[in-house]
Amino acid sequence: MRWVALAILVYFCVWINAEEDKTVFLGDGHNLTHHHNHHHHHHAIPTNTSSPEFKKIAAETYRKVLPCLTSSWMLQGKNIDFKFPDDAEAHYEELKNKTACYRAQPVHEYAGYSGPWIENIFISKFIDRPLYTFRGLIPLYIQWIDNQILRGRYFDYIYAELGVLLRPDVIYIAISQGDVGLGKIGVRYPNILALAAGGFGHVPIPLVKGYLSPIPQPDKFRTDIGFYGKTVFKSIIVFLLLE
Repeated sequence: MRWVALAILVYFCVWINAEEDKTVFLGDGHNLTHHHNHHHHHHAIPTNTSSPEFKKIAAETYRKVLPCLTSSWMLQGKNIDFKFPDDAEAHYEELKNKTACYRAQPVHEYAGYSGPWIENIFISKFIDRPLYTFRGLIPLYIQWIDNQILRGRYFDYIYAELGVLLRPDVIYIAISQGDVGLGKIGVRYPNILALAAGGFGHVPIPLVKGYLSPIPQPDKFRTDIGFYGKTVFKSIIVFLLLE
């Protein structure tokens, strides 16, 4: 599932840098593209998140994601002066330590697939990455959907725990899979930027279910349009033959 983890990071990095003609970095500081010229330069991202240089990067990230956050109904009418914290590293470690129990849940099974799902992959692939690779956003590593489905009351515990841990003027980022996103947690804490695979969040990402092998394109199609859908009462397969 390495491609999934890579896709999430590329999606995140490209989205952050899409507004302007600036160098796009991929985690370790190596640039992918530079639109000012055709030469490839290697610029290192400052690793000290308390340095003035990194604070500038974080401020630029905040500037770019704020329109996405403030356009959502959870933040409408609220005027918050967001700021990357001076003690970001300590805050990041505290978040990981205090939420560890919410990463130790069984992975839920659905439709014959027992995971790992996209939330689980995000946690396993990114939890050991240094904070500076997220360019100012602070990740939350929590099994949202597993806790919601398998340990229902744990979702209430997470809700309460984040009330103690999160700061209202800091922007966090989370990967969400459920069809209600982060649910009441996202409503209560609208400064969590949700990359959502279930259709409820700030940035849409693909909903991943297992390994999919590529299907070779046939030389000739038997139909012009194919549709597979599900109604409230039963599953249906409909093919529209236009010939």
